[in-house]
Amino acid sequence: MLLCAALLSACNSQPVRNSGGSGTGATSASAATQLSRLPVKLRPTVAIVVLDPGFETLDKDSRESLPAIRRSESHFIAANIRDRLREEPEIWHAAHVVPDRSGINDVIVSGQIRHSDGEKLSVNVSVEDITGAHWFTRTYTEEVPDWHYDDPLSRNSDPFAKVYDRIADDMRAYLARLQSAQISEIKNVSEIRFAERFVPEVYGDYLTVENGQYNVTRLPAEGDPVIERVREIRKRDRLFHDRLQVNYDQFNARLNNPYSRWRHESYVQQQELKKKKSEAVTRGVLGALAVVGGVLAQGSSSSAARTAGVIGIGAGGLAVASGFQKNAEAKIHEAQLQQLAETLDSTVAPQTIELHEETFQITGTVEEQYQQWQELMGQIYQVEQGAASDPVTL
Repeated sequence: MLLCAALLSACNSQPVRNSGGSGTGATSASAATQLSRLPVKLRPTVAIVVLDPGFETLDKDSRESLPAIRRSESHFIAANIRDRLREEPEIWHAAHVVPDRSGINDVIVSGQIRHSDGEKLSVNVSVEDITGAHWFTRTYTEEVPDWHYDDPLSRNSDPFAKVYDRIADDMRAYLARLQSAQISEIKNVSEIRFAERFVPEVYGDYLTVENGQYNVTRLPAEGDPVIERVREIRKRDRLFHDRLQVNYDQFNARLNNPYSRWRHESYVQQQELKKKKSEAVTRGVLGALAVVGGVLAQGSSSSAARTAGVIGIGAGGLAVASGFQKNAEAKIHEAQLQQLAETLDSTVAPQTIELHEETFQITGTVEEQYQQWQELMGQIYQVEQGAASDPVTL
């Protein structure tokens, strides 16, 4: 009986809720107040790279998710981080989701999904700036409150919004610790590294690199016509990033309803799965103990004890069989989870998109367009310089 009680206690134990990240309300409020006085020209732009789906972290046995869902979540979570940063325009000049790290931005956010289902989200996030300075790497974890999916007021909200809040809090707190000269250095390095792409022969010696850290040795002169042309190209680059976000927003709009339903259903299925497995273990243990007790009773000199033993063996066998039946039911729930995932995957299959501007057209997926744009900017610069051998059609 004591053994059974201990096993039952272990089966019914509840997980400890973990909320990673170091942001606090008081620190965030202080940092926000300080940074609200930051001059507009010093406000950093932020690029949130589409997260690594973390396929290698998927548990094939539990099937808490599938690669198809992880691919979608890698975009969805990045967009949510972006939206949270956009709530503070007095701190961040702009925030964009980007497919990869090939662009030039003041601050870069990257990360990997470590765990994600309707019950728990865990993401590892790294933040650095264009000078090569590493801000921090932290793991953010949140579990859904038991009442979230049952509460009509909260059901339609993101159950993991606190993760995005803590990421924004930690980024704000780090930026607040920087001196104005350090933030200015970030902005200057960002501009020169962008200019160096087009005219390395002019700006190749404006920066030094030591141990991966970029430092400005000199700045372009005021009124420098070359840097002015580069700045015009960068304005177009930011416009392109703005238009790129429309595609991510459309993707998330298509994803939102089926993904929210999947999260809810996944949560329900996970809870039911735990319940079935717990019942299977309990019944299996009790059945096994009954069988053992029945076998031992067969050695008794008492006929009544032997008879009870036979009954115990039979009852124990039924309990074990019942446990196997519960395991079979758990497998059914796992199959349902997989079916939900496959349905979501078909709903959010990649779409072919086009991006039209007044001067050119690029087509393909968001990732393909982004790469085409990186190449096209150099051609546009050459056209404006009058040096292109094969002019771009304008």
